[in-house]
Amino acid sequence: MIGKFIQPSLVFFFVLTCPLYPQENTVAQPLRQELEFITYLMGRDDFKESLFLLEKLEVVNQDQKDSVLFLKGWIHYRIKSLDISAAYLEQVSGQSPFYLQSGLFSAYNYAHNGRLEKAGRILSRFSDPADDRASSLVGLQQAGLSLLERNMDSFDRYASGFSGQNHVTATQEVRMIQYALELNSRRDKSPLTAGILSALVPGMGKVYAGKPAEGFAGLLYVSAMGVTAWDFYRGRGAKDPIFIISAALTGIFYAGNITGSVATARRVNTEFYHEMDQRILFDMHIPLRSFFR
Repeated sequence: MIGKFIQPSLVFFFVLTCPLYPQENTVAQPLRQELEFITYLMGRDDFKESLFLLEKLEVVNQDQKDSVLFLKGWIHYRIKSLDISAAYLEQVSGQSPFYLQSGLFSAYNYAHNGRLEKAGRILSRFSDPADDRASSLVGLQQAGLSLLERNMDSFDRYASGFSGQNHVTATQEVRMIQYALELNSRRDKSPLTAGILSALVPGMGKVYAGKPAEGFAGLLYVSAMGVTAWDFYRGRGAKDPIFIISAALTGIFYAGNITGSVATARRVNTEFYHEMDQRILFDMHIPLRSFFR
């Protein structure tokens, strides 16, 4: 799908960046044909061959270099080598018609891989685009990055520019505001509290962490082990090996119930933020795809 949406723009772009002036004709014409053939291969998802041909190209000016950098970056984006893609796209110069697209996709790729500071530095290049539609797109990316950084003051600054007037970003602007509200209202589960609760009542720490089924299962296991040990104690006495083994197993399960509750609280917190990050990244990505058709 990505190949289809970018293909017409690429062909037109390479016609522009390989001018056919008489003095350049012997160089530009073959290069333009090579680039058009490479975009054809990309449309067929033949990325390995496309990269091989790109590596063999000899470029003589910045426009041609930008063409090759963009194509390499786009291929690696397609095959989900996002750090490599970002590195190529980041190098596309400001004179290229694809400068904005390269920069925003580069920033997104870095953000997706957790390199938020790098993404922020790239986005800062586009802090004041002349086009209003591009401005709203850049603002959305900066707002999303602020949420990924958990910088709510920065998010509020960018969100104040949300207008809802650009159909490409309007839905995502609403969602970003909702994500900010969820993050602001979030109260993390305390691992210490979870451990104390499970020490008092086995399984209650997991119930507190939002995993009631796991908590009740833990309560049943520890209770069953405790009752079994008590029965052995009453029937066989405190020195009986079977009671000692049963009591030891009960203690192990009890301690495991406490440490498990601590781990569950941490896991629940991690899962929440991971899911939130995925939702934010998704709503950063969709407008990029829609804008650069």
